[in-house]
Amino acid sequence: MLRQPRSTNGLRRANSLDHNLTLGNNYAPPYRLLSHTRFGNLSKSPGLFTHHSEVIHMRTLLGVSPRLEARLAGALYLFSMLLGIVGGYSISRKMHAQGDWANVAAASFYTGVIVLFWDLLRPVNKVLSTGIATFSLVANWLPESWYKMEHTSITLFFGVYCLLIGCLILRSRFFPTFVGVLMVCAGVCWLTTSWPWLANAISPYNVVVALIGEGTLTGYLLVKGLDERQWREQAEMS
Repeated sequence: MLRQPRSTNGLRRANSLDHNLTLGNNYAPPYRLLSHTRFGNLSKSPGLFTHHSEVIHMRTLLGVSPRLEARLAGALYLFSMLLGIVGGYSISRKMHAQGDWANVAAASFYTGVIVLFWDLLRPVNKVLSTGIATFSLVANWLPESWYKMEHTSITLFFGVYCLLIGCLILRSRFFPTFVGVLMVCAGVCWLTTSWPWLANAISPYNVVVALIGEGTLTGYLLVKGLDERQWREQAEMS
């Protein structure tokens, strides 16, 4: 029995299907992305949805745009800094109750900063970002009595955090280099306060430089946020 020849359209569709299957992961037309997002349980074939699933899963913690999340981190950073200044001033004026409340509020806002920075800097290095966040959260909520017992200051841990955050910013593509450099300088300056003889020798320049570094990052987050396109590209590659 003679086989009927295929039509031209049929041959084109068959060749196109063979070509698409040959490309594998490198070919992902829009309808595959749509089917994966709406009908993820139906997408069980390995290798067909790998590329787009990674892009879909790398999203911000709050489910908003990275730029908006960065601006929220800047607002929390600003409040934590202002409350920290109020707490320090209140304690220096012997108003310990008011100072303690201000410091607790500052620590609460700073916890939000730590979590949001962890989320925003995950595309740079997930492991390092998680380790920095864990380290800073523990240091942020250690009681003051612990620091006195260990004869150290919270500025030591704070300096390490700023230094490492600055390094991650330098490795990122969505923050300008000068912001990372200033945060590294801020971390080094805060570290100097752990040694009284060194802090007294360069005071108040170390505190001024540290505040400039953190203030620059805070201002950039509030005004610019971050480069959202570069964030998504680096998130896709991570």
